[in-house]
Order: sequence, then structure tokens, then C-alpha cells
Amino acid sequence: MMEITPRDQCCGCEACANICPKNCISFKMDAEGFFMPEIDPAMCVNCGLCKKVCPANSSARYNGKSNSVYAAWALDDKIRTSSSSGGLYSVFAQDILDRGGIVNGTVFNGEQILIHDLFETPEGVASCRGSKYVQSRAGMIYRETKKHLDAGRQVLFLSTPCQVDALYRFLGKDYENLTTCDLLCHGTPSPGFFQQILSRTAPDHGKLHNITFRDVTGWGVYAIKAQSPSGEINETSIDRIYTKTFLAGLTLRKNCYACPYATGRRVADLTIGDFWGLGRYRHFRHDTSKGVSVVLVNSAKGQALLDRVKDRLFLEKRAFSEARRENHQLYRPVSKPSGRETFYQDAAELPPEDLLRKYKLNPTKTGTLFRKILTFPFRAVRKIFRVTVKALNLMDRP
Repeated sequence: MMEITPRDQCCGCEACANICPKNCISFKMDAEGFFMPEIDPAMCVNCGLCKKVCPANSSARYNGKSNSVYAAWALDDKIRTSSSSGGLYSVFAQDILDRGGIVNGTVFNGEQILIHDLFETPEGVASCRGSKYVQSRAGMIYRETKKHLDAGRQVLFLSTPCQVDALYRFLGKDYENLTTCDLLCHGTPSPGFFQQILSRTAPDHGKLHNITFRDVTGWGVYAIKAQSPSGEINETSIDRIYTKTFLAGLTLRKNCYACPYATGRRVADLTIGDFWGLGRYRHFRHDTSKGVSVVLVNSAKGQALLDRVKDRLFLEKRAFSEARRENHQLYRPVSKPSGRETFYQDAAELPPEDLLRKYKLNPTKTGTLFRKILTFPFRAVRKIFRVTVKALNLMDRP
């Protein structure tokens, strides 16, 4: 069977399925729970379009290094507090809707698979808010996006950098009515693993809705929650397993460890993410407890969108070096953990506590105490630095 690209280089963007004139490419879950392309040899005519469109088979298409970097959040507190960081997606999307356009977003389907769709109402946009730490299925989103672009509608396409690059490759030309926004992506965990963890903790997981990966009551708090049919918000134990293994880099798709998009050169018109470390190294005199985003402006089109919505945002210009410092996605991909090759087999066989223990994600009290002693000098210096910065912030306030 023809291989589009080596399996460990496939990013799962599904551009190949979108461009195939015979619709002979489907995506099936592999043993690790990632969706991989399969070609029906009886239908394939060897046109080669799938190989040509594949982002893994040629260099990434970059807009260039960011021209401007901002700390930002939505001035509308309802938007900001119901988002994972600063609520910028909703503000950008509303601008496109106000101009008669349509926006891309992701939601969970009935099988708890994250899928792409296009939305043209504020309610649709609201359903897409929040970080989602699992790989999304693009489906036929590139074909659908092209239909609206060809009809002359304004389109905002927000996704991971590899999916934004895939869209550009599928389209094959620039559209003035297309604005893109990529995310500072840590890497994409397995949809199958997410389903597996859900099924362990919630047998009726297919009926769950309003799944969130971050606690919106406090910025930067990782806490997976879901709503049951009765409307009750249920804390589940999946955040102990799923979030810990995700942050450790154990559950990512194999190509993520060599991601060409983890760089200061960006593929989209705008880049957004959490502004980790803001105010830690250079004073920042505003409260960030409700969430704050970093925005990188990568093109004239991105600047135009930001200019149109500036009255709806708090914006403060910051240095690229500050944004880069604690967002490693701006200079390198996630390092591949030593246990990555055995993790998914162990995840299928070991009880949760044994899995966390084997991969040293459930530290003992002795180990925790040892680390505290070992890191005490560093923590003391860091605390002194933070107190100094806070004092400077207070002195700087009018």
C-alpha cells in the first residue's frame, strides 16, 4: 500500500483526505489511539496529490518572525473569565461575524472526539472557548473553508500550526478574505487515550458535555471537568492521569517531538497562547489572575485584524524575548521522554496508580522532600526577585 509520508512524521492534519479527488483516503485509529491515513488501493489512481499537499513532505510555509508582541485580554469580563487565558479567540471571531463572515472552531462530538466545524453565530463561537488538550479531527474542514472563501466570505481559521499550514497547502493560493491564527501548541495527545481515560472514570462518557481542561476560576490551573446529563459539574480523576502525562510529554503524537512549527517563525497571520512568565522578569503592573494571552502579529493581515478590535482589548506591547522565555514552543519542540515508546502499551495494561508510579509522575513524600531541599537556593532567589518586581510594580502605579 502506498505511504503518503512515514508514519512517525504524519501530523494527522487530514489535508491528504481533503485533496484526494477519489475520496479514497480515510483516517483510522492506530494502536496508540491516533488517527492515521489509510488508502483504498482499489480506488487510488496514483495522482500523487496527497503526497504533494502533505506538510511533512516539504518545508513549512512561514509568514516570518513576529513583528509585534502584546500581552492582551478581552475587556468584556464575561468573555475573559469563560476562556482559558485572555479570551482573544472570541474577540477576533466576533469581528469576522460582524463583517458577515464565518469562523473555524473545535467542539466535542457524541463520541468525545474533538472535531472542527464552521460557526456563524456568537453562540457557536462561545461553544468553542477554552483550551482542549487532545488532537482534533479536521475532517473535511479545508474543503468547507474553501467553499466560503470562493464565495467571497470573510473567514477566520484558528488551529494548531500544522493544520493552518495544511489549509494553506490545500488552498494552493492566497485569499485576501482569509485570516489565520495559530496556537502556541505544546503537542497533541491521543484521542483514543482520552476516550480510554474517560471510559475508566465515567462509564457513560458518551453523554458528558461541556468538557473543559482548565479551571476558568483561576488562570493557569489545569483541572478537567465535565457536565453530566443531570447538569451537575463533576470533577473526575482523569486530570491526575491525563494532565500529568500530557505535561510530561508522554502522550504526544510522534511527529510533535520534531515539530518544525515550534519556532519564532510562524505560519499564521496571528499567534495566540498563554503569556506564561509575564511580569516575572520585567515588571507588569496589571492583575493577570483572570487570564492573559500573548499575541504575536506575523503579517499585515494580522495587524489589520488586531487594529479593528483594539477597542475591545487590553493591549500592552512586550518584548519577543519575554514571550519566548517560558513559551518553549517559540524556540523548540517538546523533548521526547525516554519512556514514550512503551507508554501507550503500559497505559492499556497498568492500573492508573501503577502507571503514574512507573513514569515517576506520582512522587513519594521522601522524593518531594529531597527535591525541596535540593531546589531551596533557587526558590529563595526566585522569591526575592518576585518580591522586588512586585514592589517595582506598586511604585510604578499612578
